Amino acid sequence: MLRKFAGVDLVFFDPDVGLASSGGKHSTKWLQVKELGRTFKKGHSVLVIQFPWFKKDWVRQCIKQIREATQAVKIYTFRAPNVAFFLAVQQRHVHFFRRRAKEVRKRWGSIVSVSPDPESE
Repeated sequence: MLRKFAGVDLVFFDPDVGLASSGGKHSTKWLQVKELGRTFKKGHSVLVIQFPWFKKDWVRQCIKQIREATQAVKIYTFRAPNVAFFLAVQQRHVHFFRRRAKEVRKRWGSIVSVSPDPESE
């Protein structure tokens, strides 16, 4: 996959189950954190869709996993009632994605929360 996407700026992951820190039974249904990190290290910003687990601090745990795997300079979270998107941004994409986050907030702000707030950056 990484060879085919060599010139692509953003890679979107839609794992069946979610993020996993290690392989195991049915591991193909999970996005392995190391795969996310490897993709980021190849120069791609990454966007991951997740469906809430309704666990305490679930969003914070996802952000922590993504930050540890990618060392991203910026991670945006776009949350609606039944879905969350996590965007780990490469340094060279920071301004572009800040503008996009502002657009999402302006257009969808009553439905989708954006964190951190791109207006306050």
